[in-house]
Amino acid sequence: MASNAMPVDGLPPGLAFDAATRTVWGTPEETGTYTVTYTADDFDADYSREAFPTGEDLANAATLTFEIHVGDVPSAPSAPAVS
Repeated sequence: MASNAMPVDGLPPGLAFDAATRTVWGTPEETGTYTVTYTADDFDADYSREAFPTGEDLANAATLTFEIHVGDVPSAPSAPAVS
């Protein structure tokens, strides 16, 4: 059975995609709106992300594009001074 390729492009800095668990993890480092593209492909000889994919190559893949909005994250509370 062929392994799957699942590249994710456009994640905010501080986030990463784990293809083994199919999860996004981490803590965003910058506010903003990020356009993310996820592609699932059957990674065979007809791999759709090769330099010049044919129509048949592209038929092997599914792509989803969505936005992630990262707002201001409040700072962690500071501990009171001990005297």
